[in-house]
Formats: sequence, structure tokens, C-alpha cells
Amino acid sequence: MKQNERNLKRGSKQNERTRQMMMSYMDLHFDEGLTPLEIAERFSLSPSTVYDSLWKIASENGVSRDSLLKHPGRGNFGHLGGKFGYVKPVDPTIFRKKLRNLESTLSELKKAVKENIWEEEK
Repeated sequence: MKQNERNLKRGSKQNERTRQMMMSYMDLHFDEGLTPLEIAERFSLSPSTVYDSLWKIASENGVSRDSLLKHPGRGNFGHLGGKFGYVKPVDPTIFRKKLRNLESTLSELKKAVKENIWEEEK
């Protein structure tokens, strides 16, 4: 069998697995509680294939793509730094508090730098 024929055969097997995954995603995710990563593993697909299929799954089932990324207790599924995983929800109150602390720290640092530069110039 030539290399092109092998690639086509391998591609058709992946296409079939992708089709099966798309047909089963809603039940696996919502009824069985599987994550997109677990669904990818179940069908021997890359997480990217599952992630890229979510818009079509959502539109065919009348739900938002975001709802297919959410998992109770795990946060939202996403892609960051070349890896797929769950991102914990951000508490806005805690975020604002940490941001204010950071602003204060930066202000102090700016003041210290300015004072040190002023002393060196004398």
C-alpha cells in the first residue's frame, strides 16, 4: 500500500471517530460528566479535534459553545500556553483586592526607584 493510500485510510478512520464523538458529546459531557479531554481520549482523538468541533456540536444542539466548555466544580475548559485544561472561575472581589495590592506595590516601587535615581545624580 502506498503512503498516500495509508494516509487516506488513517484520515477516514479519524473522520469516523470524530463523527462518532460529535454524535455522542452531549450525552458523554452532560449525562456522564466527562470532560472534553476525557472524551478525546475515549475516541482516540486529540483535544484540539474535540475543541475545534464544539461550535458545530453547539449549533446542532441549540446550546452555546461555552456551555460545552463548562464543567461543574472544574471551571471552564480552555487552551493556554499550548495546553488544554480547566481554568478556575475568578472571584471578582478577590481579583479587585489583589489588583489594588499590586497597584500599591508598584507605586511604592516607583517611589523607591525615583528616590534611588535622585540620590545617584547628586
